[in-house]
Amino acid sequence: MQTLFEDLDFTGSIRDIQFTRRARRQLANVIRSGDLEQMEPAQILAFLLSRLELVSFHDHLKRYLFQQGRLEGSLKDVPTADFIQILDDSFRTNRAPRSFTPTSVRWHTTLRRWLEQDSVQRSTIFLLGFGLRMNVDDVSTFLTKVQQESDFRPFDPFEIICWYCFRHGLSYPQAGPFFTFFQEVPVDTQNNILYSGCDAMLEKFRHVEAFPEKWEMILSSDDDLYAWLYCLKKNRVQDQRDDLLYRNFRSLYDKCLDTIRELYLDDETRRPEQAGPADLERMLCDGIPLTQGGNRRKMSNSLLSRHFRQKRLTRQRLDGLLKGTLQVERFDLITLQFFLSAMSDETFDTKERCQYFLDDINYILEECGMMELYPVNAYEAFVTMCMASEYPLEMYCDVVAASYTDSGQ
Repeated sequence: MQTLFEDLDFTGSIRDIQFTRRARRQLANVIRSGDLEQMEPAQILAFLLSRLELVSFHDHLKRYLFQQGRLEGSLKDVPTADFIQILDDSFRTNRAPRSFTPTSVRWHTTLRRWLEQDSVQRSTIFLLGFGLRMNVDDVSTFLTKVQQESDFRPFDPFEIICWYCFRHGLSYPQAGPFFTFFQEVPVDTQNNILYSGCDAMLEKFRHVEAFPEKWEMILSSDDDLYAWLYCLKKNRVQDQRDDLLYRNFRSLYDKCLDTIRELYLDDETRRPEQAGPADLERMLCDGIPLTQGGNRRKMSNSLLSRHFRQKRLTRQRLDGLLKGTLQVERFDLITLQFFLSAMSDETFDTKERCQYFLDDINYILEECGMMELYPVNAYEAFVTMCMASEYPLEMYCDVVAASYTDSGQ
């Protein structure tokens, strides 16, 4: 156990920044610090609460506004109203939209919420990028360090347009023609010289997909961006990736149900043929205490609520994913693969089992156009530590249970 993870590379395609290296080193150290097979749930909980560096969205946003606005004095002494005014003025000056989609929420309510929330939707980061006229590195920091998500996604038309605009200092109105082009361009202009290098561009991006700093070599001009957007639309790249994401989710989900059905064969109180989302939720959420009404307590009651940021695979979420009303996210795939790896009856020692889990999930994530398991993300560090323990699923549930410190509702 002392050499666990010494040969595992958590960087891979991850952008090599100090923050990521430090998180990887902390994760490796805690796993090597003792015999994880005998590690208590409280030790893992303590690591997650005290050792992993968390950056709240509202804290980072305030710090960014403080620095960019060259405010004086102490950050903590700046009234919220001042930050709201800075945001409002900046959005007006830069002619940025208040939302990318229709909304009935009052503008000042939105601004206040941004200054209070620990995390936000990914699209909010891009909205702020235009509203505050951020450069590409600032937006990247919000995505990877604050949101603990992947960097810009070059095969997503919306995100590659945002990247190009932030990279070249373009405003939202200047981005308009790119969005309009992607929506309206017909896909029957294959003989146009502008689009003749479509296949070559696809191949180039597949090689540098995870390295935004290298995209400038491919997209150095507006014409290059138009060509890439046409390429994405012609090949339905994003649609194909969404389909692939769902297929991988469905495959993992079905395998999880098969595993549960096998367990039910020896349980006279269960009917294997009726196994569904509620059964998978029960096994993954077994550590969550119940209220007096018999419902599982909310994630907001857990000490890990900020760390996991509502990452709970409930039967409601599973139903939404199966019906296509919710978008499959990487944590869905990671959680399902964790369950399968934890429940595998293959005979491995803990190091081998953890290695196989990392290999399997990284293969799936890469196939779906996502970066490898990311040690900066507290949830992903958590499932990795559990997988390196003697009883992964039991450890998973016990740590979650320990995060609820009282019997409140």
